[in-house]
Amino acid sequence: MATEDGRQTGPFDKLLESYLLWMIDELPASQAKALQDMTPKIAEALGHRSSSWQEIVKAEVGFTDDDVEELRSMWRRTLDKNSEMRHLVDPHVWVERVIATNN
Repeated sequence: MATEDGRQTGPFDKLLESYLLWMIDELPASQAKALQDMTPKIAEALGHRSSSWQEIVKAEVGFTDDDVEELRSMWRRTLDKNSEMRHLVDPHVWVERVIATNN
């Protein structure tokens, strides 16, 4: 699968995208429920014992609580900045850019 910029993504990239969307309150409830139901399989595949898919992704990426808060702050600043210019922000595009910038 490829992103808008043509970058190839794998299963973990999709999980990371979901985590970032969840973190900024933009993950659809149905997708969050599906990931919650898949947590045992995700934990087994990645060798984790965490009780939530969010904790598994956070550990796998190595995010600290400070990293998570900084990303949330970045999202809020992006929303505020674009609101002033009357632009809508697509959370999926923002997440893709965050991932691309940090790969």
